[in-house]
Amino acid sequence: MATSKKDDKSYVLNPVTGRYVKRDGKIGRGIVVPDVRQAILHELQNKSHNDYDPITLERFDEMSEEQLCCLIPIGNADLIKKNYYLLDSIYGVYSTAVLNGCVPKDPLNPAHVLTQHEIDLINAKKLELSPTYTPPQVLNEQYPDGLTIDISSSRSNPSFYKIVVMLYDLVLENFGLVPGWVEASHTGSVDYTSGVLLTNIYILWRRHLFLNLEGNRTSLSLYKTAAYWRRNLVQKFIALCEQVKNLLDL
Repeated sequence: MATSKKDDKSYVLNPVTGRYVKRDGKIGRGIVVPDVRQAILHELQNKSHNDYDPITLERFDEMSEEQLCCLIPIGNADLIKKNYYLLDSIYGVYSTAVLNGCVPKDPLNPAHVLTQHEIDLINAKKLELSPTYTPPQVLNEQYPDGLTIDISSSRSNPSFYKIVVMLYDLVLENFGLVPGWVEASHTGSVDYTSGVLLTNIYILWRRHLFLNLEGNRTSLSLYKTAAYWRRNLVQKFIALCEQVKNLLDL
């Protein structure tokens, strides 16, 4: 039985065109491009609103082939140009919304609710990278009215996420900053990425392992400043991922 392009490791999916591209640059029908990375960059010029990930602010032309192949297009189906996000970027938005019982939306265009097709793309790519991946589910534990966790991007470059717990409009606890741009290519594992860490922090929150029901801090020591992350970031990031994961496994 012939191997399909999807299963053939010599082909890679171009997320912009939806076609499988041979790694030597041959697309088929006699069309030849310099290489996969250049082919994707060329298509992005015509299909993307921006030349960077709107969340991490990382430019497409500074991304590796692996990163470019993990871009997820978000936007109305009838639009020629869409917003393209790195997988971990948009996964963090999607999983956060689901875990909070909210509708996932395009961060740049909140009027656009993620379609089932877009959600399927995110989940399929996560499953491709990690066979043990399971889509996020709504968690039912409830805190008192007005007590919420807020994770917002600093919009700096490189980007950080600020984590605070709010009681209505009052900041109850400030848990500091978490890098928002860390991917598997930096840490060597799909378990140590910004998207995974932020999702696990939300799960801790919903399980009351982050703050208890009365709003008091638990044993998790998360507070980190920008200065803390300036040296040995990867090692510190992996250690924080492990700390959060160990709490989830209790």
